[in-house]
Amino acid sequence: MQRLTTLLNDHGIEATPTILVPELPEPIFYISVVGTQTLSVWRTLRERTHETGYWPIIFGDEEEVQIFRSWIPEDMRQQPPPRTQITNSQTLHPLQALQQALHFNFGDEDGEIADYLASLHGEWPDQSEPLTTFSILYKPIEHTLYPDIALGLAPTTVSWQLPAFMYYGNWNACPPPEQHCAILRYWEAVYGAEIVGMAHDTLELQVRQPPRTRDAALTLAQEHFAYCPDTVEQGVETLSALAAQLLNSTIWSFWWD
Repeated sequence: MQRLTTLLNDHGIEATPTILVPELPEPIFYISVVGTQTLSVWRTLRERTHETGYWPIIFGDEEEVQIFRSWIPEDMRQQPPPRTQITNSQTLHPLQALQQALHFNFGDEDGEIADYLASLHGEWPDQSEPLTTFSILYKPIEHTLYPDIALGLAPTTVSWQLPAFMYYGNWNACPPPEQHCAILRYWEAVYGAEIVGMAHDTLELQVRQPPRTRDAALTLAQEHFAYCPDTVEQGVETLSALAAQLLNSTIWSFWWD
């Protein structure tokens, strides 16, 4: 911890890391950051990931820290260790992982799933705006910036491994960690997508190479729906509306009820 504190201080981040969950086999730390400075601090740490050996994650407020502290010890008893999950995820083809997620949420019949996807297609909207902010920085009802935000530091230099280290998912429609890792690894390779924020029910990514055509955006929208059905069913309502939002968008947001 002392080395990490020194590295943070050397880069102008005056903070002492706290262990998120003592029981974890590989420690995850977090620091408290002023809300208005959070993205700047995140970018500083992202640029120095290979120097620190830790990937920064915006958790949200202190309540999110407490939720993770209550969930992770129980999840640890039910799931393999992070490194095992990461290894397993690398044997899982990402499109297979997406198909598994679809079947888990909507049954085993491919024809019925195809019909349901067709019913969700919809018309391309006349107007649509891409996401421009990370919702994880804001209070959910007031939509005001948290005054202080917990920023985690997980022991990896690639963001797609974070769900394994956080024992993230495997409840309701939220995929198990191995599927998260396989899908996120694929999106990082194709779109340059990296995790910025992770709350107990929300995942937000920054994207360097978003889809530039409608066809590419529609393909991605179907993948997003397989990964997180609530983006459509409790969100924009149609795949075309989601595709229009994803077109040229550098922020992706997922929320599982």
